[in-house]
Amino acid sequence: MYRILITRPQSEENKELKKILEKEYDVLIDIVEVVRIQVLYDNLNSAMEIIDKFDYIGFTSQNGVKIFFDFIKDRNFFVRDKGFVAIGSMTAKKIKELFGIQKEIIIPDKYDSESLRRKLSYFTNKNILILRSMLSLPIDLPNVKEVYIYTLVPVCSGEKNLGSYDYVVLTSSFITKVFFENFVVDTKFFVPIGPTTYNVLVKYVEKSKILNFPDNYTIRNAIERIRSV
Repeated sequence: MYRILITRPQSEENKELKKILEKEYDVLIDIVEVVRIQVLYDNLNSAMEIIDKFDYIGFTSQNGVKIFFDFIKDRNFFVRDKGFVAIGSMTAKKIKELFGIQKEIIIPDKYDSESLRRKLSYFTNKNILILRSMLSLPIDLPNVKEVYIYTLVPVCSGEKNLGSYDYVVLTSSFITKVFFENFVVDTKFFVPIGPTTYNVLVKYVEKSKILNFPDNYTIRNAIERIRSV
C-alpha cells in the first residue's frame, strides 16, 4: 500500500479529507500543513462596495469560496442573482454547497488561471469579479476585476524531517517553495499538482524524481496518476 504525503494549507477539513482519500483510493495518507490562510478583510470590504456592478462572481479555490461565504453570511447579502465562475469541479461543488444554488457554473477545461482566462475571453459582454488568492496568476481581461481576498503565510521556520514516503504531492507553486525551505523528506517521487507547480519543483529536485502532473490539477487526479504508475 502506497504511503503518500500531501502538502496543504491549514484547514479544519484536512482530517476529513485524509479519511475520504484513504477510503476512496486504498492508500495511506498524511497531510502536512505548510502554510496558513491570512484573510485580507480590507479587500473583502472593498469588493462588497463594487459587487453589484458585476454579472458573475468567480473563485480560484475552495478557500476563496469559504472565506467569502463566512464574510457575507451575517450581512443579508444574497448572491443567487449572480452567475458563478470556478477553477475546478471541487471549487464549483463548494459554491453550490455553501450558497445553495443549482445553476450551472462556468469551469475551464484545465483547472488553472490561464485556462480560466481563455474561457472568460468569450464572455466579453459580462462583467466578472474574481475573488482570489494574492498568489494566483492574474486573469488580465478588460471585463474582469480581480480582488485579493486572502494570501498564504508559512507556518513554520527551520528544517523539519518528515520521514519517508513513496510519493509527495505538492499542491501549489508557493507551497512547494515553502516546503523545500522548511522540510526534509525521503521519497521515491514528487508529484506536482500542475504545470506552474512543476516549474517551481524543478528548481529543487532532479526531473528523474518528478512524476508528470495530472491532466486535471486536483489531489484526486494526482493520486490516480500515482496509482497508474
